[in-house]
Amino acid sequence: MAGMDGPQWGITFLGMAITFIVMEFEKSVRRCLKRRGADTDDREADAVFDSDVQNTSHLHMPDSAGKLGTSELKS
Repeated sequence: MAGMDGPQWGITFLGMAITFIVMEFEKSVRRCLKRRGADTDDREADAVFDSDVQNTSHLHMPDSAGKLGTSELKS
């Protein structure tokens, strides 16, 4: 377990810069498409995964959470 040297730091920062540039490019494309009226929010009308969960009363804490003085989540 040694510290990173110069080339390793360079690779790290290069990866960070590439990720930043790609993400900012995607955001600008989405903004441009949204201005033109395109649907860019990644939601489909009939998609199961996009539905908003309104009722969270079914969520319970694990049994070991009783040590903290709570037994279920409050919304």
